[in-house]
Amino acid sequence: MGNNMVRRLASLAAAGLIVASMPAQAAITVTYFGPASWSSSDATLGVAGYRVEDFEDTTLASGLRISRQNGAVGNFPATAVLPGTSVFDPATDPSPVVQALLRGIWDGSHVLTNHPGPSFAGTLDNWYSDGANWADLEFLFPAGTTSVGFSLQQMAQANNQLVVNGLTLSTDLMSAFAALGDDFEPFSGGFFRSRNGYLRIDATGGDTIQSVFLDNGSVSVFGDGMTIDHLAFQVPEPATLGLLGLGVIGVGVVRRRRG
Repeated sequence: MGNNMVRRLASLAAAGLIVASMPAQAAITVTYFGPASWSSSDATLGVAGYRVEDFEDTTLASGLRISRQNGAVGNFPATAVLPGTSVFDPATDPSPVVQALLRGIWDGSHVLTNHPGPSFAGTLDNWYSDGANWADLEFLFPAGTTSVGFSLQQMAQANNQLVVNGLTLSTDLMSAFAALGDDFEPFSGGFFRSRNGYLRIDATGGDTIQSVFLDNGSVSVFGDGMTIDHLAFQVPEPATLGLLGLGVIGVGVVRRRRG
């Protein structure tokens, strides 16, 4: 390459007209927020400006799909519209949901659970103890995202796993939150020890998050309840796409001048 071409490339780079494609180490990290952070602001959680699914209705936010797997009944494939029984109002659904899942509301009045609902359990009052139906959930992002967060409540057993893009990042979500502090919830006139918090998953180095799988590892013994709310995920900004386009333009200028 001649000196003139080197100077031209340096000038374009200084002007921001070339987006360098430098090798970077892709990584996915998880940040946990303990029970003391319950209902914190989006800014505190690092999800300010994200698209939010609050599960107030069955239609999911654009760019999100959810599936339910490995339950005895009530499973459903990846969908943009949830079955109505998957979205709960803990304040009005049958007992003991009122006591056990009420704490899971992060915003609004409804939450998502990993149980298909009372209608599958035979009795309205005892469906909460229907252990074989507390199953696995998967969040899918067809267009990819670089960051996603959601609240988790009601994890009172070990072996609940967090799997992102097929890679297991945690084999014990309960302990991950427990390390940040206990959360004692009222239940049947007393209190029980539960694990509540918020987690954020971030992809760096050009990686993206395509799937987040919550593996209910306890299901073979007694299924563990999971209540999810305030699922927030990052949507690419138009400005980012514009910069990429500008970089392509810059490279095109160099190619034309080489002709």
